[in-house]
Amino acid sequence: MPAVALPAVALALGACVGGDGSDDEALLSADQAVTSQPHGQPSYMRRSTSYSVRIKDSDDADWKPVDVIGDINGYDYVHFSMAGGPCQIEVTVKGASTISRYTISPEKDAIPGSVNGNKLTYTLSNDKYTIVWISGTNQKLIVAADPVHTAPNPSDAGVFNVMNDSGVKNDRNNISNTTNGIQAAIDAASSYGGANGGRGIVYVPAGAYAVGNITLKSNMELYLAEGAAFFFASNVDGDRWNYTYRTDWTAKGNGTRWIATQDGASNIKIWGRGTLDGNALGSGSFQNNVLVLNNNRDVTVEGIVIKAASKWGTLIGRSENVTFSNVKFFQHMSGVGEDDALDVIESQDVMIKSSIGASFDDSFSVKTYDYSEDYIDFGGEHQAAQNITFDNLIAWTGCHAFKIGQGAGQPIDNVTFKNSVVFDAAHAVSLHHKAGVATVQNVTWNNIDVQKIGQTNLGRSWAYVNIEDTATGPGKVKDITVANIRVRDTGTDSSPLKGLDSVNNVEGIFFRDINVGPSGNASFAQNAADARLVRNEFVSNLQVSQNGVRMFWDRDAVKVEGAPDWSPSNFKGNCGPNEAMTGMSQSADSRQLGPHALRCKNYGPPFNDTFVASQAVSSSGDSYRSGTTNATYDWDPGYAKTECGRGEYVSGVSQDMSAHSLKHLRCASADSISNACNSKSVMTDDRGENTGDWDPGYFKAECDADMVVVGVSVNASGMPRRILCCHK
Repeated sequence: MPAVALPAVALALGACVGGDGSDDEALLSADQAVTSQPHGQPSYMRRSTSYSVRIKDSDDADWKPVDVIGDINGYDYVHFSMAGGPCQIEVTVKGASTISRYTISPEKDAIPGSVNGNKLTYTLSNDKYTIVWISGTNQKLIVAADPVHTAPNPSDAGVFNVMNDSGVKNDRNNISNTTNGIQAAIDAASSYGGANGGRGIVYVPAGAYAVGNITLKSNMELYLAEGAAFFFASNVDGDRWNYTYRTDWTAKGNGTRWIATQDGASNIKIWGRGTLDGNALGSGSFQNNVLVLNNNRDVTVEGIVIKAASKWGTLIGRSENVTFSNVKFFQHMSGVGEDDALDVIESQDVMIKSSIGASFDDSFSVKTYDYSEDYIDFGGEHQAAQNITFDNLIAWTGCHAFKIGQGAGQPIDNVTFKNSVVFDAAHAVSLHHKAGVATVQNVTWNNIDVQKIGQTNLGRSWAYVNIEDTATGPGKVKDITVANIRVRDTGTDSSPLKGLDSVNNVEGIFFRDINVGPSGNASFAQNAADARLVRNEFVSNLQVSQNGVRMFWDRDAVKVEGAPDWSPSNFKGNCGPNEAMTGMSQSADSRQLGPHALRCKNYGPPFNDTFVASQAVSSSGDSYRSGTTNATYDWDPGYAKTECGRGEYVSGVSQDMSAHSLKHLRCASADSISNACNSKSVMTDDRGENTGDWDPGYFKAECDADMVVVGVSVNASGMPRRILCCHK
């Protein structure tokens, strides 16, 4: 990746409950009352020079300080847990006397704050992650409030406390004996779990453990208590650990998979409120991944911090039934590239939820390959990536936030990114098919809030879809859905949608309910231009629409981009495949009449949008394509009526670009239409089936349930008066 300079940032992970990281932390039962309490961090972690943070429950008189860690390039962080809320958070800017401006993200949550001198205070009602920016600091502070958890009891049967081994040190000393002692505890816990039909627990109390390569095995849990950290160090006081050295990392350099699962292991849990610290800036030129899953099944990772890998931080390789939740993926923002936060590679049935990924390179991605090298060798054969969900995440990156690719050597199918926030990125929604010949299909981005596109990598646009030809070959992309996206910042570039050729193309990419613009000035995209999308000739069936509404007063809203122009030089509103027109709106101001929007409803087949004719609207006489009306009566006496033919329905309407008079009805075939009809006035607010306000501020006429529009009447100026609705 090309180098990109990112602003320095501070992250605070938060919640109003939990232990303080001491060796004698209190164990919490499910029904025990708890109060806000921070997670103390090991003393070797450098503290922030920019911020101090305190927390308290709203009904508590005492504030509790939280360690703000400042040893990540580009940001600081703090970490605490929350029993249910509300929890107050006080952020103090060191060296400042006042705070003139601030933001609390995600912007969509509209969290209010109050300022008193150099202190900003705000309240969280439940555990979540937030990001604070304060003017004058050139820093950002992420506050991630984790849920409270119940720690295992280190004296219980099947719990193996690593400090029971005299060689294990929790002060970053004696890397060899510490590593061997922890591995011995892992082996014992695995054996216990296998023998007893469950999982043995490796208990790691607070402290800093300098460890070499660790192998996690079946039927075990690794529990990292609050204030516990595994620390990557090749040399501690002359005691050097000989890491498993992998040389085939190509451009990623030579290095090691630091904490890794045994090939084929299953039934593993890694959890707690501790840290896996890759110590990237302290490991010299030697590269590392922090956590790697190798061909595993039934793995859970919950609550921990995974930080400072020098390359891809966490890899889920050829594994199935994997869940990550409340994980903090913290990478450096140094601009060196190849330091992704999390990569899911050739895996199935994976859930990543309620987590945050901060990294210079891609935050969250899915990849597959058709070649082998050490970096992407996870045991077993190559596999497809299927049934993968990313839910309730925050992505912050100098590159791509929620990404498919670049690798697509095996099929990628049924991947969903949803209910998430892009704090900042070069691209929010990204599919880069560059390495491999397999098909990528059934990928969905749904309910994503794009807050800022402030970085540059392969351009700077909120969406990016590209098929490229490389030495490993191109492939196809199809059936892509991008829905319910709040695009507060589109970036400086239009969003490219590019197929490679007629074979390696993009078939079916559906943008629905794309709300574009800053707060207070946003509107739903009615076409590709509104969403700042630009496609090439190898992208087919591109659809852009507001769900159920086509606003075409001052633009085309035709849903299917590139379809034949059925009413040249006029603005067109067009329902799409499986939809029928069921309503129309127009201005409530008699001085500016004219159609504003259509209401479309998805009825499925036979409403396939099969074009029959473009029927000209007459303002001086009736015009029936079948030579006779679909209705059995004069449904608007004294006014000109235009109808589609028998067995047809209206799938679109056009209007003059300046006068706004109706010009054409787009007629499509559906042989199920009956002659049981009625009409609705567009001159009053007659909603019909729908009682919601689907076009605020405008008069609306809508058909009753199970009816579709087959005709429109107009006044002498060609302005709509009534719609004719018939049962489908």
